[in-house]
Amino acid sequence: MRTNQFRPFVFNVMTALAASIGVFVISPVSMAARDTSGAVYVMTNAPSNSVVVFHRNDDGTLTQAGSFSTHGAGSGSGVDPLGSQGALTLTSDHRLLLAVNAGSNDISIFGVRGDQLQFF
Repeated sequence: MRTNQFRPFVFNVMTALAASIGVFVISPVSMAARDTSGAVYVMTNAPSNSVVVFHRNDDGTLTQAGSFSTHGAGSGSGVDPLGSQGALTLTSDHRLLLAVNAGSNDISIFGVRGDQLQFF
């Protein structure tokens, strides 16, 4: 019983922590059973918005793989750091990454190939 009550608290704390360092999405690159590599996508939400991609190595470490312009504007830092929460979404088939550009009121769509993105 106590564990079930504790889960929402832990989830909320982890969500707040993640949002304070940026909007991110984690995606597996390979579906191999023992493969723990993948990619982490982080949106800057800067006035010249971009998505920064990190390759997640088998040991869990991250290596920056690239930065990809959204061709839109972010809202900047602002008063509410959680204002852009949920603004970066990976489709369920892991083929598209959707990025909300709050400053220019539009959405950018990227094709996903592991730790590489292609702007559409």
